[in-house]
Amino acid sequence: MRVGIIKYMGKGIKYKHVIDILENYYSKGLKVLEIGAGSARYRNIFDENDYIASDIFSPYIEDHDEIDAYFDSENIPFEDSTFDIVFCVGVLFVLNNANKSLSEVSRVLKSGGKFICIDYSKHIQRKLQKKDKSSSYNIKHYVYNDKDLISIFNNNNFKIVFLDISRYLVINSRWKGMLLNLLKYNGVGRRILNKFGVWRVAVGEKR
Repeated sequence: MRVGIIKYMGKGIKYKHVIDILENYYSKGLKVLEIGAGSARYRNIFDENDYIASDIFSPYIEDHDEIDAYFDSENIPFEDSTFDIVFCVGVLFVLNNANKSLSEVSRVLKSGGKFICIDYSKHIQRKLQKKDKSSSYNIKHYVYNDKDLISIFNNNNFKIVFLDISRYLVINSRWKGMLLNLLKYNGVGRRILNKFGVWRVAVGEKR
């Protein structure tokens, strides 16, 4: 993994794969809540009346003017069944209690609503955990594998409708597609993907 990927993660970069995923699920009129929005870098994907950027109050947030609501994801201050989509990018692995946060996400989502969780792969989570331990950041990290993620979703009334890490493998090769097909459908292959992939994307539909 290139050092630059770790160094610049979360520094206001808009990732194309995140934009593609959000655009795939969003259409005008759907109400959207972003958890841990930071600088709300994906705001312009959505109609201004549809999107709410939220975060906890933190000195690490780059632009406080971009945040619409400050709160802890364990206590979301919205009515039941308010949103059609809730999403987070690079946030799940730093939540103090992911089960409690997802319980709240489930509560504020409408039936059939989507929770889009775009998080770092287990490999990258470990690298960031090590990096932040050696810095001044007071951040706890929780490392999740696929089974952990599926369990958290199931415990909070979500049916996983999409779970993939293979599309976000860092390989610059014309053989990438063939290689991924060989890897993703067996246990050894999944371990390789977790070793070299950057992102894990999970989409849960509220039952």
